[in-house]
Amino acid sequence: MKQYHHIFLALPDIYRDAGPFALKELASKTEGRRNLLVLPAAFDKIMKEHQGGRVTISDLEKKSRPGSQHLLSRDEVNKYVNDNPETNENVLTIRYSDSLDIAYQRGPSINEITDRRVEELLTNIKKRWNINETNYPKLVTSNSSMHLRFRSMGLVTELPGFLTPGSDTVHEGLILGNEALQSELQQNQGKISAEKAREILEREKELFANQFVYFRGHKKEYAVVKGDIVRNKSGSRIIQIDNLELRLLKPKEYSRDVHIGQHFQESLFGIRPRDMEQYLALQYGILNPNVELFFICGGQGSGKTILSYPGAVELILKYNEQYNKRRKLPKDQKSFYEKLLITKPTDIIGGRSREMGFLPGTLYEKMLPHLAPFEDAHNKTTLSNHLDFEDMFRHGKRSSKFGPRRGYSGKIEASRGNADLPEGHAITFENIGYIRGRSISETIMIVDEAQNFTPYEIKTLIERTAENTKLIILGDPLQVDRGTIERNGITWAMANYLQQPYCGGIYLPNNYRSQMSDDARGLFAFSDGS
Repeated sequence: MKQYHHIFLALPDIYRDAGPFALKELASKTEGRRNLLVLPAAFDKIMKEHQGGRVTISDLEKKSRPGSQHLLSRDEVNKYVNDNPETNENVLTIRYSDSLDIAYQRGPSINEITDRRVEELLTNIKKRWNINETNYPKLVTSNSSMHLRFRSMGLVTELPGFLTPGSDTVHEGLILGNEALQSELQQNQGKISAEKAREILEREKELFANQFVYFRGHKKEYAVVKGDIVRNKSGSRIIQIDNLELRLLKPKEYSRDVHIGQHFQESLFGIRPRDMEQYLALQYGILNPNVELFFICGGQGSGKTILSYPGAVELILKYNEQYNKRRKLPKDQKSFYEKLLITKPTDIIGGRSREMGFLPGTLYEKMLPHLAPFEDAHNKTTLSNHLDFEDMFRHGKRSSKFGPRRGYSGKIEASRGNADLPEGHAITFENIGYIRGRSISETIMIVDEAQNFTPYEIKTLIERTAENTKLIILGDPLQVDRGTIERNGITWAMANYLQQPYCGGIYLPNNYRSQMSDDARGLFAFSDGS
C-alpha cells in the first residue's frame, strides 16, 4: 500500500501570509511522491478573515465539485489510508496537483487555535492515514510561540521555509568581498566573470545581476555585477542577462555625482548621496531604467525615503526633446513614467489598523499621517520652492478627490532648464486593499514600510504591475509590527526576486539622524500587533 511522502497540518497563519502559494510549497518536491495537507473545516472561519484564506477555500471548492477530476474516488483514497473503512467518513479528498492531495475534514468550527483542538486533529490524522517515522504528521506554522507550545506536547512542528527566508536575505544585495578577489579585479582591468568571482569568494550561491560587492581597506572599493541584457522581441521585458561580470566602479563614481543617460548632475533637487551605499541605491537602482524592481532596506535615518522620493519625481518630470535625448529616453516618450504611486500599510505604531474611511477630512487629509515621511522629504528638496507637497496630488487641469486643480502649469526649475509635472496627478496614494484586480502601468511605485506587509500582500502588489512599471520597495526588518524579522513582506520578496534579471537591492547601513536615534535601534520593545 502506498504512503504519503509527508503529511502536514498547516495552521491558518500560513494561508494568510502565503495565500495559494502555500499549497505549491507544501507539495512534494520528490519526483513520483505525493504529500498530504489536512485542512480541517474548523479553520474555515479563521481563514476566511484573511485574503489568502478566502482564495484557498474558493479554489478548493471549485476542484471539489461533483464530477471534477480532482475529487478522488474511494478506491484512490484507499491507496493511501488505513484499511479501516470508517476512516473515510467526514473527509473530502482532493487531488490538488500531481504532488499534493488535500483532505478537507469536517469538524466543529473554532474561533481560535487551542492546544487541545490541535492535539485532537493530529490524533485523528495518525489514526486515519498510513503513518511511519518518515511521514509522521507535521504541524506547520510560522508562529514561534506555537512551536514552543506544541513541541512541549511532544508534537512535531516545522517552520515554513518559503515564508522564513532569514534576516540575512536583506544583506544579499551588497556582500563583502575579500583581498584575493579585489586583487584579481585590479589585475584584470577591473572586471572578471561572475563565476570566477564566486569561486574566489568560495560562495555556494551564484552571483546575480545588479548585485554589489564591497571591499574593506584604507579606501573602501565597490563592484557591481553587470552583463548583456536580453529582451523579448518587443523589447518590453528583460528575459535574462548573459555574460555576467563583476566590475569595479569607475574612479569618478566615488564623487557620487548621479547621471541619467549622458546627463550628470551633483544632486537631485538638492539631495545628494551621503555615502557610497546611498549612491549605489540611487544610481544603480532608482535611476536605472533596466532595474524594474529595487529593494532598499535600512534602519531609521538611513535615507530610504529621502533618496526614493526625489529619484521617483525626477523620472515623472517632462523635459524638452534635447534634454530627453541626453537622458536616452525613447523619442515617443516625454518622461520615463506618467506618475508616482505610493502605498504602505495604513497602520499606526504597533501594527494597530486604522481604516482611513473613519478619519475626518478630505482624502488627502486622511492620507497625510501615512504620507508624513514623504512630505518631510519633499520639504527638504528644492521642489518645495515651487509647490507644496499637497500640490503633487492635485490634478493639473480639474478638481478631483484630492481637491481643486493645481492652478498653474506645474513647472519645476531643474538642473537643465524647466521641467513640467504630469498634466494629471503627479502622485497618487493607494490603500493595499484596493490594489487587487488593478493593472498598474506607466507608473513608478514606491512601496513603503514593506516589512509590515505579509508575503502574500507583497506578491499581490508585484502581480499588479504591467509593462513600463517600476517598483521601489522600502523597509526595515528590525521595525516589524506584523510578522517577524525572518517572516515579513520584504525579506520574503527579496528571497524570491533578487536573482531575477530585472531586480536589485541594497541595505543602507548608516543612520544620519542622531546618536540617540542610533542607540534606540539596539533596544527592543514588544508589540502584540493588535
